[in-house]
Amino acid sequence: MKKISLILLLFLSLVSCKEEEDGIIREDTFFDFFSRECKYMWAFNVKKTESKVDGFDAPYIERKYIGSRQSVCVQNYTLEFTTCNVDMDAIVYDDGFNYKETYDSGDEEILFSYPVYEALWYRDNPMEDAPDKIIEAKLSDYLYNRKTTRTVLEYVDYRTTPIKDIKIAASADINDVKAGESLNKQFLVDGYPSYHNFIITSNKDLITDSKKISNITIDQYLYYRPMAPAAMIFRFVDDFDIKAPVETTFTVEITTLDGHVLKSETPLVTLTPRAK
Repeated sequence: MKKISLILLLFLSLVSCKEEEDGIIREDTFFDFFSRECKYMWAFNVKKTESKVDGFDAPYIERKYIGSRQSVCVQNYTLEFTTCNVDMDAIVYDDGFNYKETYDSGDEEILFSYPVYEALWYRDNPMEDAPDKIIEAKLSDYLYNRKTTRTVLEYVDYRTTPIKDIKIAASADINDVKAGESLNKQFLVDGYPSYHNFIITSNKDLITDSKKISNITIDQYLYYRPMAPAAMIFRFVDDFDIKAPVETTFTVEITTLDGHVLKSETPLVTLTPRAK
């Protein structure tokens, strides 16, 4: 019924949109929300590059999955993870698509290109948990007040599991930090996926100011006593560098407010010194 209502809204928007004073046809983006507890997580390595495009102030950002034992310089490296309420083996489609079999066959990039929670969006049963009306009302107020110039249905995943700690560690020594020790001070929260640029606190407040949710330390992020994110992107702090290449894995560990620990390790990656 929820899906049918959204389809009807999309149709009505197409036949009723009108031209505004600025000459641009302002149409709406409709959102479908999915509530999930945080029970599983997957971490992986990504290369992020920025380039200047003529006529645009903002840089063009390209993100590519880094396969096992590939190299990336530290200023282009991002450590990313996604979360979900079910494991990947729950995702099997009638057409034969099996998420876990695809992953096990060697397509590890699927964690980046088609996260587990996204794969659930297109099932007849998206396996969502009970919706939180307070959170969804605040997300609606925020997202529907943003101007758009197209009509499209977007999906937004959010978590209802409060977390109290995040720890990043490496399997190799990195500078003065020994293997297994916390690397939190070497990383910043870089950002989130599209339409997920928000922090939901354990008190169900919604924080959307980009200066408060991105390019912040992990301690600053945890200060909000947040719900777990659907996905998160970390990058090294601006002055971070290494003297020589380092082959390592990274582990991201989340501790929920009730003490449950989630942990995921990336494939091996070779970090190289910052390009001069």
